[in-house]
Amino acid sequence: MLPNKLSYSVRSFLNLSPMVPAAMFHGTARFVLPSRVCHGTRLVSALPDGIESFTLLINDALALVMVHAPVHYTRIRREVRTIIEMPSFAAGQYFRLLKVCIIDPSKFINKQDRPYIIKATATVLVHLATHGSLYSRRILATRSNAVRIESICYRKMELFARRLGLTFPALGDVNLRPPTLFGRLRTPPFLLRPFDRR
Repeated sequence: MLPNKLSYSVRSFLNLSPMVPAAMFHGTARFVLPSRVCHGTRLVSALPDGIESFTLLINDALALVMVHAPVHYTRIRREVRTIIEMPSFAAGQYFRLLKVCIIDPSKFINKQDRPYIIKATATVLVHLATHGSLYSRRILATRSNAVRIESICYRKMELFARRLGLTFPALGDVNLRPPTLFGRLRTPPFLLRPFDRR
């Protein structure tokens, strides 16, 4: 039993060590940038629009999740401590070290349709909280299982989106593989693709 726990601890540390600089930024952001608490989660906005519009967006998205999928709402409350609105290469990112989510609503295609943005934000939160839930169950993302983990999270997001009336295209293994840094800079992010079509 002890070797398994030790092995998990070492793999967990190695998996989290690249996130330390990002975690340091996320940890200090709530003290430097404007923030609010909504549904027990700290919200931080790094964009000039301000914290008020972001708080309304997340409040509406979490209320939508609470009504349509209480299990996912509980998972979001458990696995996400802070949600930061800032420019990102994808619609959402999850950093396990401090249980931080980054949301970039500007990545959603239909930016003028407020109900659509609320639904898209809710589905992204479900996706990111599923990553946290898998990590809590000691399922670490490695190079060999990255596609499988992403397909699980995408499937949960897709099932939730159907309840809201959103449709996502079927994605293959190539689309579910997390992009490299070069791929992030060169091509549209993999999380953006589901929101390209309605």
